Amino acid sequence: FEPEKFAYTYVVSEEMTSAPLVSTEAYPGQSINITQPKLLGTARIEVRPEVGASNIYTILFTAPLASDNTLASIEIDGEVIEGFDPQVNSYIVELEEGATTAPVITYTAGAENQTIELINGGLKANSVIYVVAENGAVNTYTIQFVVKKSDSAALKNIFLDGAPLEN
Repeated sequence: FEPEKFAYTYVVSEEMTSAPLVSTEAYPGQSINITQPKLLGTARIEVRPEVGASNIYTILFTAPLASDNTLASIEIDGEVIEGFDPQVNSYIVELEEGATTAPVITYTAGAENQTIELINGGLKANSVIYVVAENGAVNTYTIQFVVKKSDSAALKNIFLDGAPLEN
C-alpha cells in the first residue's frame, strides 16, 4: 500500500465467490466509509479527516484473464480432422490423387475471447492457425496437405482416332 496512490486493481481467483473484505487502518480522528462490491467491481474507501479535504481510494476487483489457447476443433471441408486433439498442434491431411486445390479449413474456438488467425498455405505451404488466449498466451496449429501419389503403372485407356481400343 502507498498512501499517495489512490487506485488499485486486484484480480480475484476463479474459486472466489465474493470479493475480499476491505478494511483499513486509520489515523486518529479520521472517518472512514467503505463501499464493498459483491465480487467484481470497485471498492470505494472514503477517508475524511477532521479538517481538510477527503481522499478516495478505489480497488477494482477483476476476473482473471482466460488462458485457454486451444481450439475445440479444426475442420477440413466441414469435417473434423480425424483424430483431432486440442493438445496436438500438427496435422498432415492426405488428399486424393490428382487434387489441385486445397480444401477449406475452418475451426471452432475453444473459449470465449480468443483471437484466432488462419493463414492458408494451400497445397504449396503449411496452413497455420494462431490462437491467442485472453491473457496473451499463443498456441499454433499447423496443417500440411499432401496429395496422394499415384502408385499405378497401368493406363486407364488407349484411344485410336479418338475411339477406345477394343480388346
